[in-house]
Parts: sequence; structure tokens; C-alpha cells
Amino acid sequence: MFSPARQAEVIRCSQKDDYYLSYIRASLADVTQSCLGSPLWLSWRKELDLTADLLYFALTTFAGYQTIGEEYVNIIQVDHTLRNLPSRFRRALMILLQVATPYCLDWCLARLQRHLESGEPDDLSPWLRESLVTHLTTVRHVVTVLQRCHMALFYVKGVFYHLAKRLVGIHYIQTRRRANGETSQSNYRLLGWLLVAQICCTFIQQMWRLLVTRSRRDPLIGQSAANQRSVSVVPHPSASSQSSAVSEIDVRSVKCSLCLETRRQSTATPCGHVYCWDCIVEWCQTKTECPLCRESFQVSRLIYLQNCQ
Repeated sequence: MFSPARQAEVIRCSQKDDYYLSYIRASLADVTQSCLGSPLWLSWRKELDLTADLLYFALTTFAGYQTIGEEYVNIIQVDHTLRNLPSRFRRALMILLQVATPYCLDWCLARLQRHLESGEPDDLSPWLRESLVTHLTTVRHVVTVLQRCHMALFYVKGVFYHLAKRLVGIHYIQTRRRANGETSQSNYRLLGWLLVAQICCTFIQQMWRLLVTRSRRDPLIGQSAANQRSVSVVPHPSASSQSSAVSEIDVRSVKCSLCLETRRQSTATPCGHVYCWDCIVEWCQTKTECPLCRESFQVSRLIYLQNCQ
């Protein structure tokens, strides 16, 4: 009878798989940049990473083979009985939950946030629009907290390192015999309880900030709304032509060289070139150099330009 895999073996398996996944992503990114250019790679970077992950797990887990990490630590996937291999449907569902679900959730939240922040005309009031943007940030925090709670539960209980495997019910068993001195007891319980304490402290801190922020905003909501209804600004006719000319110059100067759109969250490199924060950070994950002058630098030296277009 095979025994369940230990926490250290499951963690090492995941680290090994992440290493090879990063290698496949980097190789696919290099091919895309060489053939199609950097702007197209940046616009489709997340989709390329998704393709690399799906390809890796389709050729290993879905096909009925061990991943490189599982083979490295001699563990295999089984169902809840710890005797049978997971069915093909169960394996496919696990891959979709582990790889595709985070991408779809992030894509939906990002698209909705861009729509709300763009100011496109719709039936939403400004107050409701701002409230929805705040709630989107809350949803992201909730997802992060759920992931931390799952990790804390793994460190305490010792099973289901990935949330997708917990939902589907896929376990790991050890395929080699343990030595006489080896035990299957958990060695990470203290780390799990420390993570639980951190989650509780973070939750209390966030609730306190939320209460303080609401107490400061509530007295000012009615006054600001009344001022917006009573005050109307009429631009001077002569200033409209000047502002349009200046806006044309500004639009040209504030475009990002990577995404070729108006810069969002302008960030400067040590050499002085300015890009979008997301664009230059994604670029640095592959190459730590300026896209224009090719000067090398560390990611920690990026300068976020606050209140700058």
C-alpha cells in the first residue's frame, strides 16, 4: 500500500514544475518577439503564457503521464480512494481550474475596470462608477486572501497544495519506499498557524482602514454633490483652440513606446525613458534592459512618476 506524499515532496514538485513552465514561457516569448515584434508580444503576453501552461499540462497530466516535478520526487496523482488514477475528465477539469480560471478571472476584472475608468457614457452615475471600481479592488483582495487561506490549510493539514486539486479531489501518493528514519508527519504546521495569524491581522487592519475612510467621506458626500450641481464652468472661447493644440502635442508626448497608447502610471527607467508601469514591468520579466536604448538596469531602479502623464 502506497503512503500519501509529504508536504516537502509536494512543494518541491510544484517548484520544479514552475521552473520548467517559466522556461517554456520564456522560450515562447523569445520566438514571438523575434518573429512578430515586442509590441505584439506585450499585447498577447498573458495569452502566450496561458498557451504554454496548457501545452505543458496537456502533454503530461492530461495524457496520463507524470509531470517533470512529479517524476523528480517520485509521486503520482490519484483520486480520493488513493488507489485509482484520476479519470480523464477529472484531470481535464483540474487543468482548466488551475490554468484557465485565474486568466479568465483576471481578464474579466481588468476589462471591467478599464470600462469603468474610461468614462464612456452609460447609465451609471459617477458615484456608482467609483463604488464599482472600489469593489473590483476588493474582489482582487478577496481572491488573494482565499489563496492565502488555502496555503495555510495546506501547511496545517498537509494535502492539496493547489486549490484546483482540492476542488477536484486529486491527491498525491509516494511511489518509493521510505527509509526507516523517515516519517510522514507534518513539519509545516507552525508556518501554517503563523500564516493564519498574518491573515487575521491583515483583515483587522483593512477593516479598520475601511471604517476610518468611510467616517471621513460620509460628511462630505452631500456637500460635494450639491457643489457639483450648483457650479458650472464655461470655458473661454479663445482658450478652446489653444487647449486643442496643446492636447495634440501632449497626446503625442505621453504615448508609451511599448503599447503605443497613452501612458498609464508613467514609470521612468534609469536612462530617462518613460513607459507604462505594466508595460515596462512585463518587459523586465524577460529582459532587464531599456527597450529603446538597451541599457541594462535592475527592476528595483524603476521610478514610478506620481502625478505625471
